[in-house]
Amino acid sequence: MTDVTVYSMPTCPVCKGVKAYLEERGVAYRDVDVSGSAEAFDELRRAAPEARSAPVLVIGKTVLLGFDPRRIEAALAEADA
Repeated sequence: MTDVTVYSMPTCPVCKGVKAYLEERGVAYRDVDVSGSAEAFDELRRAAPEARSAPVLVIGKTVLLGFDPRRIEAALAEADA
């Protein structure tokens, strides 16, 4: 099983879309709300120093910024290979 983490904010519609996309495909993920926790935000910055907004996905060793279904599918396939 591939480790998937979604760094998100509860008011972010794109974040909600990413999580719905993963849920529709039966992909288990860990959701980290970066909006109210300095610790969670620091975790995000360590995972993706280049990130300037949410969502950020970490799929295995791949970091994805934003919501791009093709890149998500490719990262999931690579991580499961």
